[in-house]
Amino acid sequence: MPKSSPAWESWNGGQLGPTMYGRASHPKYATGAKVLENWWPTKQGAAFKRPGTRFVKRAKYANKLCRLVEFEYSVDQSYVLEFGDQYMRVFKDNGAITETAQSFAAAPTAANPVVVEITGHGYSNGDEVFIAGSAMTELNSRWFTVAGATTDTFELSGENGTGRTTGTGGTAAKQYEIATPFTEANLRSLSFAQSADVLYVASQAYAPRKITRSADASWTLATIAFDWPAFRDENQDESVTIYASHATGSSRTLTASSGVFTADMVGSYVQLREVFESEHPKWRAGTGYGDTLTAQMSLNDRAYYEGRVYELTAKAGGVASGGYEPPVHDTGAVFDQRWEWTFVNYGKGYALITGFTSATVVTVDIVVELPASVVTSGGATHRWSIGAWNDEYGYPGAISFFDDRLLLAGTEQDPQTWWMSRVGRYEDFRSSDEDDASVRFTLNAKDLNRIDAVAGEDVLFMLTKGGEFVVRGAGSDETISGSSVPIARRRTRYGSRPNVAPIEVGPLLIFVQEAGRKLIALTYDEATGSYRGDDLTKFSDNIVKSGVLELKAADEPYRQVLAVQNDGVLGVLVLEPEEEVIAWVPTRVGGTAAKVESVAVVQHPDLDRNRIWAAVSRTVNGATMRHIEYFEKEWDETNDADGDEFYVDAGLTATSPLTTTIYGLDHLVGETVQVVVDGGRKNDLVVSSAGTVTLDALGTKVTIGLKQADGARWLSMPINTGAADGTALGKTGRIHRVSFQFWETGEGFKYGPSFSSLREIAFRVPEDDPDAPVPKFSGTTDSFAFEGGYTRERQVAVVHDSPLPAMMLGVYPQLVTQDRG
Repeated sequence: MPKSSPAWESWNGGQLGPTMYGRASHPKYATGAKVLENWWPTKQGAAFKRPGTRFVKRAKYANKLCRLVEFEYSVDQSYVLEFGDQYMRVFKDNGAITETAQSFAAAPTAANPVVVEITGHGYSNGDEVFIAGSAMTELNSRWFTVAGATTDTFELSGENGTGRTTGTGGTAAKQYEIATPFTEANLRSLSFAQSADVLYVASQAYAPRKITRSADASWTLATIAFDWPAFRDENQDESVTIYASHATGSSRTLTASSGVFTADMVGSYVQLREVFESEHPKWRAGTGYGDTLTAQMSLNDRAYYEGRVYELTAKAGGVASGGYEPPVHDTGAVFDQRWEWTFVNYGKGYALITGFTSATVVTVDIVVELPASVVTSGGATHRWSIGAWNDEYGYPGAISFFDDRLLLAGTEQDPQTWWMSRVGRYEDFRSSDEDDASVRFTLNAKDLNRIDAVAGEDVLFMLTKGGEFVVRGAGSDETISGSSVPIARRRTRYGSRPNVAPIEVGPLLIFVQEAGRKLIALTYDEATGSYRGDDLTKFSDNIVKSGVLELKAADEPYRQVLAVQNDGVLGVLVLEPEEEVIAWVPTRVGGTAAKVESVAVVQHPDLDRNRIWAAVSRTVNGATMRHIEYFEKEWDETNDADGDEFYVDAGLTATSPLTTTIYGLDHLVGETVQVVVDGGRKNDLVVSSAGTVTLDALGTKVTIGLKQADGARWLSMPINTGAADGTALGKTGRIHRVSFQFWETGEGFKYGPSFSSLREIAFRVPEDDPDAPVPKFSGTTDSFAFEGGYTRERQVAVVHDSPLPAMMLGVYPQLVTQDRG
């Protein structure tokens, strides 16, 4: 029987799907695994145990979904927004944003429940407050729900302070929150686009909104009051006309010649336009607008130029003719070198519908003055258009920025139409023949699939269920402008999943295919001069099989794509296209029925990496809870000390606790938790009904939290070496011994032929201090005996389930293989 000693020295093939189990000749086979859970591979090949999640606080509602969204004003001003059922909360750095803290007026009562006194606090039952600086130290750095509120006092719900030491001092701060119209049912449909301090929000269920930040605890949400709203195509039936009762003012009337209006148009706009040529002469250089230069225009006469109407308001020295600089302004007055022209309007104006009388009569507030020629029945015009976004026609569901324009797309009535604002004026959708004017365009496709998403920087992509379109301008520089008709071409036909925004990773546009089970990377192929889509899940088709709900990307220190799924498993894709690394690994968070429901990726407060935040649902003490958490940094032997390890989930750290009783674990009542004290693993404990655990001894730094699901698990592909003739697959053999190469790996590493048959490696050696934590191990271990008999599938299983770091650099089995099956 031939002997062999193969080596696993790379895990950057990720967890492979069953369709790859027999592909021993494929390059992925050597770097892939049957199971690779809670290990995150690097592009170099090593695999490290993913860090744990730190508990920040409970989400507002335990029984309702919430969604996390990034808001990044600058590198050092990053926020995470928690959107839930008709509310929004804000997180920054390591915690939640609060209102201004209020000081205690008296010592908290040492009673059950604890009562706090703050004069005129303004809190209501159900509010959440953060306590700090209290002489009753058990309260500090914890969140409590307000109950029994009076004008000057309130209870800390569920907190029993009987027998505690108390005293004056301390503050309470309410979590900052604003109201929103967004219900739980529509959270997934929200689409976002940010510019500086403004976050624009689109959904087919709501009129477009914007969220504006002015300070950490000062945010506003409002329906966008457009400088000029978007309108549908102008009416083409000359027999259907509309006229206004007045050119300006509120509570005016619009009257149509036949049925135009519906009750659902209340809140929408109507635009009325005149014909320039029939109402005003065109501005011309150096002329008084008569047959001769001496036939002057009179003051207060009007002319038009490039879609704007101007009034002659002054002449320099009574000169007979105008100047040579055309008026192009749209506010105030400007001299054209000889005459002063004051901007009047764009030859059109619009009004807001405030009341519905009948299909031919509505009440309006006139927002932009209407041309005089469309006022009264004698001025009825067929050049009218209705606002594009309203309850009648629907609202756009996709939003993005492109070429310094705000872009919205995909209403119920116009599913394949998109609108771009004027350049640099994101709330102005006024159309004209100018290059910087608003653009409106409809995809020319046989199928009528809604535009689900828009994305791109150099190239504009539009994603629908029926395929992916590339949009360019008609000019030589391909810039999309208001003076030309864009060109849209379908480039691929994968189809995208509604309500899952695509992400950009380097040169790739990554989106979820319609069924939710594939990720497609769209890129430009220089060789063919066209776009192509690559299936990023083809080797790991079992990872996202439950359906992707959300995509996010992290760049530092590792390039990762994060896929939130229906089953709550966070699919993590390590993606380094330049290195040909595409590695999927499932990340399972700890706790009963634990599910990651949303993630957000922002800059880490240390500015050296990204931080991944997560909204997690799990069953705690028999009830569903929802927590806001973030993934900690992996342990770094250069910059971290013993005690800085964080490899538990929903965990907390107590620094220099005064007693062996650790408070603040209310979110884990009844759960079994892992404990690390000053870098050493301790026995598991159960959290009491009061949210406490009691340690055997004090420590300087204590970390407590849930075990990472089943730990970090690896199950190798069956070994395909050692046969004398061809493949070793299907032939009987046996692994006799195995050794490992680690880097800074803590105790708790187990190995064996399967997850049900494991043996732990002892890292402590006789010369180690028995009272000190077991040292982390770096280097190559001895060769250990390997349990298990002869089998046709020789594989190695590994689990690291302690609350300590681990990194695998190599696994080196020794085996024999028979020449027969």
